[in-house]
Amino acid sequence: MKNSKNIADYVYLAEASYADFTGISEITDADKKEKNTITRIEKADRPTQFGELVTSHYTVEAHWQDKGNDDNPQLSESGFSGTLFKSTEGKYVIAMRGTKGDQDLMETDLKRYS
Repeated sequence: MKNSKNIADYVYLAEASYADFTGISEITDADKKEKNTITRIEKADRPTQFGELVTSHYTVEAHWQDKGNDDNPQLSESGFSGTLFKSTEGKYVIAMRGTKGDQDLMETDLKRYS
């Protein structure tokens, strides 16, 4: 049963990773960080209850998001991001958001190889 819970956690953390958590690791006040996490999840078009589910079990420890490459305009933002979550039990989970699907294929890969 514990394995099923872990899988469920990984699924909702992967979904939560679609929020932009840039700069959230710099918030030191736990209550402000929790509210800010929920707000950012809401901005990613997820319901408040989903944000509350995430923050009741995890905190966001770090976040990285592909912002593109100014030195090479052909390498535009892919949409990839990674978020490091820490559970209330002190365990770490990294959740990665994939790229932007067809947009990635059309805008990034085709530009890169044409």
